[in-house]
Amino acid sequence: MDQNKLKKMAQTLLDESYDKSFLITEFRALQTHYYDVDKGDWVPDSYSLFLMVKKLKECSEFRSIANHIESFLGFECVVDFN
Repeated sequence: MDQNKLKKMAQTLLDESYDKSFLITEFRALQTHYYDVDKGDWVPDSYSLFLMVKKLKECSEFRSIANHIESFLGFECVVDFN
């Protein structure tokens, strides 16, 4: 998965959902794994997203940013503010 593409998708989602009130300043996408008993090895499963977000202006509607991104992109998401 391309990290730059994921970051652009997350930023576009924030821009459209929160009227450009937030800017992603740091972004990491880490691949998660699960243990496949049949193969006896760890295999790639999904991604976890870690975002550092800067608040640019007050927004009238505030929902959980992490939950909002998770619901659209389908990856676990952790958001912190700087």
